[in-house]
Amino acid sequence: MKKSRVLLVIGLAVVLIVTMLLCPSFSWYSRSNYENGESMKWESTQNAYDGNGITFATYYSADGVEYESTSTTDYDSYTLEPGERVFFRTDINNTTSADQNVSLFISELTLHYSASGSNLFIGLNSPLRTHKEFQLTNAGRTSKKTAASVNQKHVYVGFRTGTYYDSSRKYGVYYWDDNSDLTGHSRLNGDFRTNNWQSGGVSYDMYYATIPWYATKYLVGEWNDANGCVDFSKVLTNGNDIYYPDNNTFLVDVVNQSNNFKSTSTAAGIENFFSSAEIAENAGTYSLAATGMSGTLSYTSTNTSVATVDSSGNVTPVAPGRTTIKVTSNSFSPTDFNIVASCDVEVFSTSNQSYYNVPLATNYIVGHAVDGIASTSSVYWYVENKEDASANLTYDIKSLYLGL
Repeated sequence: MKKSRVLLVIGLAVVLIVTMLLCPSFSWYSRSNYENGESMKWESTQNAYDGNGITFATYYSADGVEYESTSTTDYDSYTLEPGERVFFRTDINNTTSADQNVSLFISELTLHYSASGSNLFIGLNSPLRTHKEFQLTNAGRTSKKTAASVNQKHVYVGFRTGTYYDSSRKYGVYYWDDNSDLTGHSRLNGDFRTNNWQSGGVSYDMYYATIPWYATKYLVGEWNDANGCVDFSKVLTNGNDIYYPDNNTFLVDVVNQSNNFKSTSTAAGIENFFSSAEIAENAGTYSLAATGMSGTLSYTSTNTSVATVDSSGNVTPVAPGRTTIKVTSNSFSPTDFNIVASCDVEVFSTSNQSYYNVPLATNYIVGHAVDGIASTSSVYWYVENKEDASANLTYDIKSLYLGL
């Protein structure tokens, strides 16, 4: 029994070896190919392709049944509708007295970019039946952005610079909206900015508080650290009345411990921006404009080799890559008075995509000529746009060549 098993294994091995030696095979892995018409020369007993006595011609067919009688070398800019397939037959002729082992290659296959394009199939019907899919990077990808709520604005409070003001006091802002649905407290932040603001020949030391964008009213009072809120018994007043500013910036004159108020320009604020964006390389310009306090917004790009941005938030892609677009809102020079929001941006390629040295059939045995008549072996292959594709697909085939 053991001896019969050994004989069976030996027999199967012999069959496998003979099959590998005699049968043509197909592979999508490139083999060494010749340059400038020359190839590696093996002994003729190896059926090696020696570059002599071999010619080929390719014929087009729309249906895979009837092929044109005139060969073609023009493969440029074929456009296929979804599900459309075009067929080719490449006849390889051997006029030598020795069998030749050849491989047929596409020198360069180019897929044209389309925002709604799909992938391409190249298939073989004979000597074997197989196919390979070639992907178009970023096919079907379009520019898009993800909105994000920033919901911040600043209240700037300027205390008149003078010897009567006790800088050790802490102040805060109590805010609310028109319907009193939104309420809260925010402590004034930052060190005093001496002589930071000039108005009417008077210098003011500036504080700021960050409050929600949708807050419409607020007042200023001394801050109670224990309770984390404004002390309503120590609210700044304009004479006997509590002062409710009409906009987001006001100044406080502290002269002989009396309070006088004056409004100033609009303060920083950003309502909405974007958290991320994907922008096509060929998009032209793409808007990433924030909504916020008019006249206070500026934009920058952290990587101008990928994308630039103008003063209105219009982004111009330069090259594939990543960058960050920042919007800054500020009415005062100190950077810690800024409100900043960032958007992560990817610029993706919309270039045509090329594949090189694409094998159609490899290790293909072309028989020798008989009585001076060339032997011809044919490779049947096709190019197809996927049946479920959503758009036409354009491709180029530069040329075909034979090699090892």
